[in-house]
Parts: sequence; structure tokens; C-alpha cells
Amino acid sequence: MPQPKFKDSPVEVDQHLLFPTNIFDLLPTDHDCFVYESLFQSIDTSEVEKKYHHLGQHAYPPKLIVSILIYAYSHGVFSSRQIERRCRQDLAFMYISQMNCPNFRVLGDFRKNNLSFFHDCFKQSVKAMFVLKVDRSKLS
Repeated sequence: MPQPKFKDSPVEVDQHLLFPTNIFDLLPTDHDCFVYESLFQSIDTSEVEKKYHHLGQHAYPPKLIVSILIYAYSHGVFSSRQIERRCRQDLAFMYISQMNCPNFRVLGDFRKNNLSFFHDCFKQSVKAMFVLKVDRSKLS
């Protein structure tokens, strides 16, 4: 009896490069993380940056932490531990966090210590998203 023919694997597992040189090329070009990333550039974090001191351990930029938290909240992830896990495992979260993964305590402490500032940044991002949607609707 002849052997059945099977498809060959499209990937050669012994090759040196299985992923593209930029891992974020795996994300679709219309993924929402790209829209959020451009929104986060417009958020003003100068108010909270004044609290930081030049001495001591290097801190994560407040804009980065706010970006991670807002992106997580907008995707239904509220637990600091879950946000940290997603920053390590989810490609879109890795893009938003710029491959910097703050510890869950850093995220929780930032949220706790800068609650009113965080609320203000969240409002800024919602307004910017609304403006972006209005601009896109004009193009259609």
C-alpha cells in the first residue's frame, strides 16, 4: 500500500531566524495599539514629572506607565499583576510598553500615588480619541 503524501512544514525549525527582524511587524498594520501609541504622545505628564528627583534609582517615565495603564484599562485589564503579565506575553502590550515591563508594584503604586493625575490623563486620552475619530470620519 502506498504511503499518503503530507504537506511539508513551511518553517524549517533549525534555521536561525524564525521571526522578522522587528517583532512588531507581526502585528496587523491596523491594530489599535498603533492608534493608542500616537494618542499617548500627546498626553502631558509634566505635572507628575516634577515629583521625581535626579538622585536615586532611575524611574520609569510617567508617560510610559500612564500609557500602559490606559491601554490596559481600555482593554478590560485592571489588575496590576495581569497588566504586568500582559506586558510580558502580549505583543500589543509589549509595543505600548516599549518592551519595558514595570513590576506590578510599580504600576499599583503609581496608580495609588497619582490617582487624580491618572484620571486627568485618562480624560485627555478619551478626548484625543474622540478628536481622532471625528477626523477619521471626515476623511470617509
